[in-house]
Amino acid sequence: AFEIQYMPLPWDHSCEVNSALSEVSVRNADDTQILLDSIAPVQCFSPSDVSILQKCKHDASISQEVFEEVSSRQQAEDMVSLLPNRYFVNVTSHIEWYLSRDIDISVVLVMRDTSISKKEWISCGISSTLVDASFEKSMGLMKEAFVAYGMHGSRVPKVGTERVLIVSYEGLMEMKDSYLYEIYNELGIDSTFLPSFTDGNAKYIKEPPPKKH
Repeated sequence: AFEIQYMPLPWDHSCEVNSALSEVSVRNADDTQILLDSIAPVQCFSPSDVSILQKCKHDASISQEVFEEVSSRQQAEDMVSLLPNRYFVNVTSHIEWYLSRDIDISVVLVMRDTSISKKEWISCGISSTLVDASFEKSMGLMKEAFVAYGMHGSRVPKVGTERVLIVSYEGLMEMKDSYLYEIYNELGIDSTFLPSFTDGNAKYIKEPPPKKH
């Protein structure tokens, strides 16, 4: 069995969450850059076993007061909601949290065109100051993880044991199935599943106006 965790950097950069951040200035931008060492597996958010909740409490950044309140309600979704509304995950320490518990983990870093990524954030009304600060922090976390656990990484004991794979979003949109199957192969996934591909970049790219003759 395996679990897939989807973690954009930052989480959550949706318009709903970030619309309140449009006036962030250089002085207080760091206040929006909460960094978590790891995200615990979904089992940690299941209130059916209080002993598991207690073990995961620290890793999930749950206070004792909130822990007691939520565990008494027996609702897993409430546990998930206790994470900050907006945060970054230290990819390197996230990998090491799982490895230290003898859990196999691979991280796929999806790289996207910088200008388009920034346009998406700015379209939500987020200040350019926060966009630049978030991008710098995200790239720093990804580079650190790749240097440590990517191909020829400093913490990779031998070839073939890499933990970080870099994927190009634009490359995936162009090559589709051939690229996706190669990703499956790199991750050791035996599957022929092929999703429908929708280019999320298209809405941010304007066609040049026709030339006047």
